[in-house]
Amino acid sequence: MYGLRKSPRLRNSGVREATMLGLNKVIIIGQVSERAELRYTPEGVAVVCFTVAICRPFAAPGGRAFKEMDSFPVVAWRELAERCEDELQPGSDVHVE
Repeated sequence: MYGLRKSPRLRNSGVREATMLGLNKVIIIGQVSERAELRYTPEGVAVVCFTVAICRPFAAPGGRAFKEMDSFPVVAWRELAERCEDELQPGSDVHVE
């Protein structure tokens, strides 16, 4: 949602500025680090949990190269959960949005 509000510094000028209210978006691109675990809720809704690993190369101050890994837990529901369980294998490239 976009909203218009008067900026405190422009309060007397009559100019309004656009502000973005409560929007966050995350894109994770990496490799599946473990087998997707499919479960069902008591109501019969499919849910799958897996982890996406991202390897970031960087150079230390001394010039030595390192790789640092970050892991992100991902949860998918319903038909997407069943598809993830069928198609995702450890090491598979994945784009989560």
